Amino acid sequence: IIPPVAVIRFSSQTNGTGMKARFSASLLALLILASAARSDTITKDLHFDGPVLALSGGETFLSVNGCRSIARPGAPMVPVYPAVFAIPPGEEIVSVTVTPLSTQTLAMPALAAAMPDQTAPGRAWTGVRGRDPAIYASSAWYPVTAGELSTVQRSAGVRLAYVSVYPLRPSGSDRRALFTPRVRIVIETGPGLSSDSRIPAER
Repeated sequence: IIPPVAVIRFSSQTNGTGMKARFSASLLALLILASAARSDTITKDLHFDGPVLALSGGETFLSVNGCRSIARPGAPMVPVYPAVFAIPPGEEIVSVTVTPLSTQTLAMPALAAAMPDQTAPGRAWTGVRGRDPAIYASSAWYPVTAGELSTVQRSAGVRLAYVSVYPLRPSGSDRRALFTPRVRIVIETGPGLSSDSRIPAER
């Protein structure tokens, strides 16, 4: 459905200024119609299985088939699935939502394992030891959302959006994990410039 176009009234004079005004109004109307026609929605459902909660060294290590575990130092290591989407030419991302379609609460034998400090050769130690208290003192799921836009990159002239999906999220202070067997990713796009102003810069 094409939204109504605002009516712009100009005087009926026939000089050059009036003609330019009418031409500008017509061009604006065409641009609005083109914008409405080019807006798009990309939707994809993902299914996960095989959650594993393994006890080792007094910590619970989480894994899910098809995912890799990543985290920042001090944060719980969580399984991440990188979903990739091609963005139509001339479009920009307006919003990205990752919605759980089903969930299961699982018991963990111990708190989730934290990512140890990673120090690159030649760099000073960051000072992070053990668990991040801001995360492990909270009973909230980590990460808070089931997924998020990670980055937008360009490959062979095609702009690709990478969405990080978290199908197995632990609670920081409780021995519980939230498994999401099914999630829905919805990407809203709209006409824009070659770079997106509402998303992380392309890398």
